[in-house]
Amino acid sequence: MAVYHIYSPIELFLTALYFQKRIPWLEQRKIGVYIGCVGIVIAICNIVFWQPLHTINSVFLLFEGFTIIGLSLFSFYQLALHRESIISNTHFWFTTIFLVYWSCIFSYWGMYNFFLKELSPYMKSMTYILWAINILGYMGFAVLFLGYRKIASIRE
Repeated sequence: MAVYHIYSPIELFLTALYFQKRIPWLEQRKIGVYIGCVGIVIAICNIVFWQPLHTINSVFLLFEGFTIIGLSLFSFYQLALHRESIISNTHFWFTTIFLVYWSCIFSYWGMYNFFLKELSPYMKSMTYILWAINILGYMGFAVLFLGYRKIASIRE
């Protein structure tokens, strides 16, 4: 569990930096760095006040999910403003994977206590669904990285 407490703020920081680099409005104001720093502070507060290192950091995961979903939606808005073909835009696909992946994760952790109380016989199945979502998300990123040059050449 301690690994999640350390990994999650780093993941949020790096994801916020990706969106900062991708969206000029965020880059001009260094919003990604601020989001990452706020995330680290919230992660520390979460460890100290709510969820110690030996427990799952579901509160921070909800914050991280909310933040990444917001950044993804803002990225879609920025893509729509440019009125260019988005299907061949690699950043569109990265943003889509982030949005779908984090929406599922956000829903899971947001309803975790309900699932645990009301649907405890199905928790094993819910865990498998979460694993499948993780695998599909990472496979999507792998396909994008492996096909990056092909997608970039389509745009030209």
